[in-house]
Amino acid sequence: MDLPVGVCQIIDKAGFGLFCVGLSCLITSRFLLGTLVEKWWDTTNSFHFSTVEDMTMTPYDFSMLTDIEVRGRPIPYDTDIGEWEAAWIYLLGTRPPLFRLGTVWYNWFADHFRETQPKTLEEIEQHTRGFQMFLFGTTLFADRVNTVGLYLLSALVDLSQVRHYDWGGVGLATLYNYMSLTSHRSGNRAGGYWRA
Repeated sequence: MDLPVGVCQIIDKAGFGLFCVGLSCLITSRFLLGTLVEKWWDTTNSFHFSTVEDMTMTPYDFSMLTDIEVRGRPIPYDTDIGEWEAAWIYLLGTRPPLFRLGTVWYNWFADHFRETQPKTLEEIEQHTRGFQMFLFGTTLFADRVNTVGLYLLSALVDLSQVRHYDWGGVGLATLYNYMSLTSHRSGNRAGGYWRA
């Protein structure tokens, strides 16, 4: 998604600029991902390799690979914001269509904001929030139904504060969670108990 200059500047100040650049250059290898999943032990949140024993991705490793630090203030969640239509309109400039109470398909953000060109500071901030919701839904808060919770908007009210929240901690926890879920589906049950 090509972003307007004003939006890019806010994204950079929020600490997500290099993360977004890295995502746009990412080439995935299904074979490599499959191999890593097979080596994942969910009981220790680590990879088990026969030659070097256990290895895991530490918060430092995650920060070095993503350029998102694992530190900062807790992310403010407002679980009631899913019911506050006036807040959505103020923060996003429109009312997103709900999938379930308080969640929106993350593709809606890409489709809606791709077709708009922000002109005022308020529109630039709304566009930035829309992009960040799309980014969160596809990476740090990814789920299996491709939605993102509107409760995250409470962390985006003041865009100058976004960089002070612990996005890296959430990203690392999401990574651990999905590695464990995927390893269960591939037959790698309970940290290697079913290994041959």
